Amino acid sequence: MGAFEISRVVPVPAERVWQVVTDWQGYARWLPLTTVRQDDGAERAGWAFAGLTGVGPVRFSDSMLLTDWDPPRSFRVRKTGRLLDGWAEVSVTPLTETTARLDWRESITPRPVATGRVLAPLLDPLNRRLFVSVIEAMAREACLPPDPSPHRTPREARFAGRTPAKRASRGVRSWGARGVRALRERG
Repeated sequence: MGAFEISRVVPVPAERVWQVVTDWQGYARWLPLTTVRQDDGAERAGWAFAGLTGVGPVRFSDSMLLTDWDPPRSFRVRKTGRLLDGWAEVSVTPLTETTARLDWRESITPRPVATGRVLAPLLDPLNRRLFVSVIEAMAREACLPPDPSPHRTPREARFAGRTPAKRASRGVRSWGARGVRALRERG
């Protein structure tokens, strides 16, 4: 039930960071086993989206409502689903013309709240760890040229910008010639 905050300095203009963190479909690339559904039309206070996480028929919906929308600086969402309660505040601050800071604050509580209180000591560190990896993936993606194809697979997005040597140093197998060739063609 504790809120956590994660900040990253990203070596790209703030507009590019904003573009990535508000790519709602991108959350499917950064969160495992997740797809995203969203309202039609432009984002505004009252606009909604949901992350559907799970496998096959075993899924849960993390539905959210935009409560504040101040592009390209910040947004705030409130979790409105049956399973999760909480909120998230995201802001992008230009530090220089080519550097921005991404600040992410979030509070996630399982419903019912009494259950959430009992599970908090276990879930809070896991949530923070998950979102550290999500925000690092967002920062990596922001450093890449904008992708003309928004249908990148989660694996491609996760390893975007890493050379085979960097992947190997993290214990990740290389994609092989075909995967590397596909990445070169994109960027």
